[in-house]
Amino acid sequence: MSVLKRVRDLAFETAIAITIVVGLILYASRPHTGSEATWHFVPLVLNTVVVFGFVLSWYRHCWRKASLWAAIGSLLLVHSVGYIVLLNRVERFPLSYYVLFNSMEWAIIIPAVRALIGESPRG
Repeated sequence: MSVLKRVRDLAFETAIAITIVVGLILYASRPHTGSEATWHFVPLVLNTVVVFGFVLSWYRHCWRKASLWAAIGSLLLVHSVGYIVLLNRVERFPLSYYVLFNSMEWAIIIPAVRALIGESPRG
């Protein structure tokens, strides 16, 4: 990997980390009442980063393809809406369920991305 590519990747990863930290700080600094606190969405955000972060790393060789970003965007929308509906309907969603759901999501997402962009994952 060339130095320029490594610097670009490092800048991209740093921007993601800064975005996550700033988002958590802004959320934590906002006053919450006991019933208003929505901390159950924090694991969702972290889970989404894990699920789609790995998918993007596996499809790194396709980052220049618009079809990859369209597929990821549409799958991210389905993922987010599904979890938001689920989290609003249940009182408690244990963190261990995210681990189970990650495997199921990858079993759906990888074939869907493969079908939409015509490439297999690497890595």
